[in-house]
Amino acid sequence: MMHCPTCRSRTLVAIEDLRGARGGHCPECRGRWCGSDEAVTLGVFAHANVRSAAVPISACPTCARHSLAPVDAVRAVPVRPLHCADCDRVWIAGTTLDAIRGVSSHGAAARGNTTTAGDGDAPHSLWARMKATYGVDADDDGDRYETLTAQDSERQPLALALAVPIVALSIWVLDGLGLLRFLLQSTLIMGFHEAGHAIAAWLSGRVAVPLPFLTLSTDESGPFAFLLSAAVLAMMLWIGVRRRLPFWIGLALLGVSLLMSKGVASDAQQWLWISAAGVGGEFVLGTLCIVAFFHRAYRRPSWDLMRYVVLLVGMAVFLPSWSRWRRIAAGDEPFPLGSLVYGDSDGDMNRLLAAGRSQQSIVESYLSLGQFCIAVIVGYWLWTLWRAYAARQQGE
Repeated sequence: MMHCPTCRSRTLVAIEDLRGARGGHCPECRGRWCGSDEAVTLGVFAHANVRSAAVPISACPTCARHSLAPVDAVRAVPVRPLHCADCDRVWIAGTTLDAIRGVSSHGAAARGNTTTAGDGDAPHSLWARMKATYGVDADDDGDRYETLTAQDSERQPLALALAVPIVALSIWVLDGLGLLRFLLQSTLIMGFHEAGHAIAAWLSGRVAVPLPFLTLSTDESGPFAFLLSAAVLAMMLWIGVRRRLPFWIGLALLGVSLLMSKGVASDAQQWLWISAAGVGGEFVLGTLCIVAFFHRAYRRPSWDLMRYVVLLVGMAVFLPSWSRWRRIAAGDEPFPLGSLVYGDSDGDMNRLLAAGRSQQSIVESYLSLGQFCIAVIVGYWLWTLWRAYAARQQGE
């Protein structure tokens, strides 16, 4: 609970700025508690590198320490902003905001204690959020988010390492008991299956739309889908480089390599790859969700909680799919022919068999892909364990 530095006893109303950072405003004095980068957006400072040599005069709403010191704004204001050197946040009085925005004292009095339009409590449009996150001024707070996320990751490397085997063991037990098998196969796994078909089709230069139990795709590849796929991958690469997100950079480079190799293949090879990509999507997309758990896949503090949801989804797709093909290889489950939509006459495996692949080679190919995915997951998990050990050694 944050208290107003000016009114003392008033509790700040939580708000969210354009970049998704949490802040607050006081309904009594209309003051604003925000980051230094947001203060730049509001026009209070010329840059986010705010420093104060003055003596602290008030308590910080976030740190709860006597650390707020006055700093100079871009122009003379009725009340100087207060800056906390510990959390790099700023308190801006309501009269200061009015002066910066050029609002007359008469207009401010006419509003009374209502919140100004720019106080941030109104919902921001999607375009405003995208511009604040990836626009030309988005890097003003880059180093601060980099430091915060790095500190959070270094504080809990052991928790990240322990979460993987705990989630994996839970999903493995539930799948072995058959409690969630049908539910997962008809929801999450089927969604990843159809997404695998759709992604393979797009990377082959085809327009595709994944639907429940079915993926609609154009019969022939064309320049429109190819160029659109290339544009999406280029945007992913640009965002990854700009926001320093290795996960997005690697994902974009992988997509570019597949687009270049599969986009120029023959129609027969493309359809063979699209048919095989259904089960491949269960393995690869599930593994990507698990790998994203180890990465800073989203440049927001909220990712520290969201990553566990992504890990659970990835495990709930990958492990049951892997177990199923292990049972098929052992003869405990029949080879999957046909589909729910077209019946036994057509399906992914039917098309692979018609292309000359044997059941044994199909099973071995999927098991090899699964083993590769397991090796990638275990590699990231061992790397996280090493980070936990290194952090503990540094702490000692």
